[in-house]
Amino acid sequence: MNEFLDQIWGIERLYIKNLDTIKLNPQCAAIILSCNAKNYDRFITLANFKNIVNDISIFGVQNLQISVINGIKNLEISKFETLGYLKILNDERIIDKDFYEIIYKFLDNLELVDSEIIFDKRRRSSKFKIELDNLNLVADELIKFDSSIKFLKEDVLNNKFTISITGVINSGKSSMLNAILNREILGTSNIPETANLTVLSYGDEEKAEVYYEDGAFEDIKLFDVQKFSSAKFEISDSVKYINLKLNNYLLKENIIIVDTPGLDDDVFKREELTMNFMKNSDAIIHLMNVSQSLTNKDIKFIKNIIKNTKNSTFIIALTHSDSISKSDLIEVLNYTKKNINAFLDDVSFFAIDSVSKNGINELVNFIFENFFGNESKKANLIIQNYKKALNLAILDKIQNIKTNLSNLNKSIVELNSQNINLENEIKSINLKHKNIKNDFDLALKSLDYSDLKFDISFKSGLIIIKDRIISDLKYNKIYNKNTDLDRIYFMFENGFKDLMSDVLRDFSYRIFKDIKNTALNLNIKLDDEYNFDVRNFLQDFTFKFDDIKISLKEVVNLDPLSANKILEDKFNDFINKLDLKEILNKLFIENTKKFKQTIEQKFQILENELKEKQILLQNIALSKNSQNQDEFLKINQFKDDLRSLEILQQRIN
Repeated sequence: MNEFLDQIWGIERLYIKNLDTIKLNPQCAAIILSCNAKNYDRFITLANFKNIVNDISIFGVQNLQISVINGIKNLEISKFETLGYLKILNDERIIDKDFYEIIYKFLDNLELVDSEIIFDKRRRSSKFKIELDNLNLVADELIKFDSSIKFLKEDVLNNKFTISITGVINSGKSSMLNAILNREILGTSNIPETANLTVLSYGDEEKAEVYYEDGAFEDIKLFDVQKFSSAKFEISDSVKYINLKLNNYLLKENIIIVDTPGLDDDVFKREELTMNFMKNSDAIIHLMNVSQSLTNKDIKFIKNIIKNTKNSTFIIALTHSDSISKSDLIEVLNYTKKNINAFLDDVSFFAIDSVSKNGINELVNFIFENFFGNESKKANLIIQNYKKALNLAILDKIQNIKTNLSNLNKSIVELNSQNINLENEIKSINLKHKNIKNDFDLALKSLDYSDLKFDISFKSGLIIIKDRIISDLKYNKIYNKNTDLDRIYFMFENGFKDLMSDVLRDFSYRIFKDIKNTALNLNIKLDDEYNFDVRNFLQDFTFKFDDIKISLKEVVNLDPLSANKILEDKFNDFINKLDLKEILNKLFIENTKKFKQTIEQKFQILENELKEKQILLQNIALSKNSQNQDEFLKINQFKDDLRSLEILQQRIN
């Protein structure tokens, strides 16, 4: 592709990365590919060119050319017909001979994608196949609501796409089919070979069925087919038609191929059967030998087909295309197309060779697109009718469910009213339980003294003790008396213990008063009066006075001012080393332990009473519900079914 684009655009070639594939009719494709560096300025002024090409910039044109080439490679655009239109453009001197030869050589050597690969890829991405698979899944789920849906699904899956293969004797019908099937299954020779009609359809197990004129039939081996279908064998005269079941990727898509006898067949019954098949065909492929195309017999047959068949896709395939030169092949194509288009517009043309398999891929791809592509009338009609049938089945089931739900709802209106009253009572109990719990939690929180400051009280008391000691030292100084250290020690220890007892007693009494107030708020009667023994409580703690005694001994002989400063610092240090928080926390625990137990017991009693009442009400509600348990189960099931059906309905639409 790069070499070709370099040739036609030269220094104006843009290096564009484009993997897109476009689908166009071959005539438009030929016009787009005809644009090059020499004629670009002329082309972009042409109205027809601007109608085809939206972006007429050099980038837009080259980008579109790459998409067209990708389309030809991927069998979206007929290479053969594109070459035919390029020849017409050359004949009419729209493009010169040199450029025509360049583009002809490029397209002639362009390698196309293998049909089976592209077929599988398109089968998986086909809108028809995707929608059909989705609708089949919907049908599978709908079967549990309506068993008859399985028959609808079977009918849809049994939709067949029929192709009739026609042509005069020696036009290459059997050879083409062998090439399409990628195997030698039908007889080929230069003498009349297909003497009777052969139907090819899919089968997991390959076999052949022979149907005779007298109504009898038999199974035969595949390798014996030619004995019954070939004009070389007498038994073929008594055969009505042969049905071949083949495991083939194309036939697996519900495609049926009918290989008809030659147009020269003079057996009336076979001719009648052939016409019946063609009347119901979705596509007719008429083969003409490229060396003797469009005989009077061909023209007569085509005109007869137009009159007597339904609106089928009509395809002309020029066979043995490798037997003549490419230029002659293009001439034959244009001649055939011109003469057939005189009385038939909607026809597609292919050039095929069953030996080299040239053109076979394009033909197979066209068949698939025609049957299963987005523009396929039959495929769209199948999907449309399938959707309609599934929707009608769903709507019927939805209406039945809604009727049943309405009847059930009427019978439980009173029950719902009773349940609402019970639910309100239960809610009231739950709210009462919540409020009681909040009251008790707040009560316990009110007895939290963790943030209370007690060191000030202790410091104030120690200042008094210190002042007594200093006064005693002053007195001894004034009257020249010796200081009794034991007396000084006693003054400090007893003073400290009295101070500790007083502070803790005050705190303990405060806790008792808080407990009384809390008990009053909670309507709890206390059995005991205040009787906390502080001194007994203090026996659990050991206080070390060694550092204080040393300090007292040091200040005995100092002047009162210096002694006061030293003792003040030492007493503060002593207070800081005491773990007052631990002492007070233990005091709080001792004073509130019994009351907390009382609160918890009271709360437990109230909680149990409320729970018992709640359980009683719930049992009543359950008893009420059990009266119509079957109805409730049905309602829930109906609602689930209704939701499922509505989801299925959305998936269809």
